[in-house]
Order: sequence, then structure tokens, then C-alpha cells
Amino acid sequence: MSFFGCPCYLKVFAKLMVNWKTLVLAIFVFIGSNALFSQNKFDGYWSGWITQVPTGIADRYYFSFEAETQGTLISGKTVIRIEDEMEIFGEMEFTGTWDGNQFKFIESQITNERIYNFAYWCKKSIQLTPVLENNRWVLKGSWNSDRCPGTGEIFLERPNPL
Repeated sequence: MSFFGCPCYLKVFAKLMVNWKTLVLAIFVFIGSNALFSQNKFDGYWSGWITQVPTGIADRYYFSFEAETQGTLISGKTVIRIEDEMEIFGEMEFTGTWDGNQFKFIESQITNERIYNFAYWCKKSIQLTPVLENNRWVLKGSWNSDRCPGTGEIFLERPNPL
């Protein structure tokens, strides 16, 4: 009798199929939880700077955002300040998406501001890409606006823990 005619082959095959199904399920659970983690690890507070070329009120501004992701949707609040005059600021709400590689969002509404009489804040369309630098996630990107001349770069990082 050949090996394939042996009933023990069927038992081995059945065991391999059960283990194979378990392995496939484990892989899908890992990938799904990793995708969820990769979105949520960017939730929270980020701060850094934003530039504007050609220059607006300043060449460079303090910029921060606080974000929450739910699936592929992102929402939150941005704050922009003049670096050497922190009392001049704008706070804006935003909504957008996360495509697995990049955040894309639009500031929809200015909720609070203090600005010079001759100036106004730009509501921006922003693209940010997570980059691992020195074992630390940073967000780098750019912005543009229909309301303001020019464009600029953005760099954000998590504040150092105390």
C-alpha cells in the first residue's frame, strides 16, 4: 500500500489544514491590528513650524495640531502663531483623510483668533507624511490655500515627554 493510500495521511493533511487556517487568520488579525495601530499612533498633539513663501506676516510660524483618527477619517484643531509674537494666533478646525501613507486635510473654520488689523489667517489644505527619523515619528508636508498667496512646508513632532 502506498503512503497516499494510508489513512494516516488524511490525519496529517487535516492537521496541516487546521494549522494553515489558524496561520492565515493570525496573519489577517496582525495586519488589521497593525493598520489600526498605524492610524491611531498619530492621534494626539503635534507641534513644530510652518513656512510661507512668498512671505506673509512672517517667514516661519509656530504650528501645532491635535488630531483624532477614526478609520480613514481625521479631524481636529490646528493652531498657528507668529514665533516671536505668540499672542498673535489663529485656531482652526479641520477634517480630512488618512490613506495609509499620508494625511490630507482642510482647515474649514477659524474658531478663535487674534491678528493685526491689516492681516488675516489662511485656511489651508494640508498634506502630511509620517517619517521615522532617529527612531521617532515626525510629520512632514506642505500646504496651499485659495485664500493666500504662496505655499509652504510643515514640520511637526511630538513634544518630548517630561
